[in-house]
Amino acid sequence: MAKRDPLGLIGEKLNRYRIEEFAGRGGMSVVYRARHEIGQYVVAVKVLDPELAGDPKMVSSFLAEARNTAALRHPSIIRINDVDQTEEGWAYLVMEWLDGRTLYDELKEHGRLSIERASRLLDQICAAVEHAHGKNVIHRDLKPGNIMLVTDEFEEETIRMLDFGIAKVLDATLGINTQVSGTYYYTSPEQLTRGAAIDRRADIYSLGVVLYQMLTGEKPFEADSMWEMIKLHCEASPRPLREVNPAIPQAVEDVVLKALAKKPAGPYQSATELARGFRNAAYIH
Repeated sequence: MAKRDPLGLIGEKLNRYRIEEFAGRGGMSVVYRARHEIGQYVVAVKVLDPELAGDPKMVSSFLAEARNTAALRHPSIIRINDVDQTEEGWAYLVMEWLDGRTLYDELKEHGRLSIERASRLLDQICAAVEHAHGKNVIHRDLKPGNIMLVTDEFEEETIRMLDFGIAKVLDATLGINTQVSGTYYYTSPEQLTRGAAIDRRADIYSLGVVLYQMLTGEKPFEADSMWEMIKLHCEASPRPLREVNPAIPQAVEDVVLKALAKKPAGPYQSATELARGFRNAAYIH
């Protein structure tokens, strides 16, 4: 039962939200399915782990996640409806409830995607990332587990970007990396280098990793240890996509490898540029 309700909140109320079902767990929070007691609509409630709630820095980071994401009003970014703290000390944020599955689950179950489907998804992903970058927010943790696949009212596949929990608002004091963040398989070289400058190209690199995996079913770099992975991201060239999947056109491979290029040559300068480059290459057969 602890696994199905790690915080023992099912049946309890957090202010006006009654907790109904355990939905998942992240690095510093637990997500529940809940219902507003008056409106009766279903929401997702992300609750800060109580072991972390006593740390003012963690609470501040958790609340910053809510503020960062709430400021990003885009159809492909999950909507934050509320953020609050109960008298008992539970810190939580309330999000729209999504019926769907993550890109991680899709790739795990079905393997690589067609070029056409990858292009459709990339257009939406890049539009969301471009919107965030326009608000001076870098996601810094782009990966298949943070991309939700949902079906809209027209039965079309759409995406929602999740978890801006370690996003940084760009300013003079936050442009320099002071600690490694993100998930190592998808993290840009500068995020793995202490003191390196971080800008929106960090997200472009991570999108390149995600795109590589969508097209080949494999990650560009695999290693047995964190330090090996860091070395590969910072120094190695990925295996050409056509060696993994010969059906991929050369023009498509070129776009993905450019997104994964190391600085100073650098990848694409914007998410929009990456999406446009891939869309054009995807139809050069």
